[in-house]
Amino acid sequence: MLSSTLTVVILTMNEEKNIRQCVESVRPVATDILVFDSGSQDRTVAIAESLRCRVVHQPFSGFASQRNAAREHCEGDWILMIDADERLDEELIRSIQNLLNDLPKETVFKLDRKNIIWNKWLKYSCGKDYQIRLFKNHTGFRYCEQEIHEKLDVMGRTVGVLSGYLIHRDQGGLVHFINKLNHYTDLEASEILKDPPRLIFLRMFVAPCVIFFRRYIRSLGFLDGLRGFLLSLLASFYGFVKYFKVYESIKGWKVCEKESL
Repeated sequence: MLSSTLTVVILTMNEEKNIRQCVESVRPVATDILVFDSGSQDRTVAIAESLRCRVVHQPFSGFASQRNAAREHCEGDWILMIDADERLDEELIRSIQNLLNDLPKETVFKLDRKNIIWNKWLKYSCGKDYQIRLFKNHTGFRYCEQEIHEKLDVMGRTVGVLSGYLIHRDQGGLVHFINKLNHYTDLEASEILKDPPRLIFLRMFVAPCVIFFRRYIRSLGFLDGLRGFLLSLLASFYGFVKYFKVYESIKGWKVCEKESL
């Protein structure tokens, strides 16, 4: 019996392929599992309910907004935010159990994420990927309202680190990556357009080069072999598409659905 209680929050949207394994991985530490669903059309909700999870429905209004709204439904002493395609490894489970049995001085913790892409842990090309996901409830922490890559505002508090890995397994392949790229670059471009920087045309070509250099050379992505090269290439393409969408909006270019050639 753990001394403190933990609510695990899982954000979902059509995650029937992932939700069962995710729930099973957090079961050893979770007092309460909250599936915060934004309108799944598949069997996500049915599977979650069969696993005795609490399910709350709310239309998607941005990643930060979803996480902040989910916090209002958390009952545990601590909150762990996790995505449906993530899992806790055994060492991280033990670290969280020890945390819940102790009285740590920190009230917020970051977890080291292990990204498995194309069936391999890309240790170098993904770089160190620490995620602030575990924090004490009723501390006033909130996620900064931004379109993407939401961050928890820890208000200057010391952030602890837990041993073990949060395992992120991307099983969607190239098609899944392209779909995410299109969605995420839309969100990032919208964020940039709120206060667009100068020299967007130049950034459109410089950013991909910088991204590739950081991932493949500086972070030693070449040690991940062909997968490391391909991921670095796709990441640089992401940077190009993001700034191209900003440039396209600034210029007012329109793509006609039916354009005679």
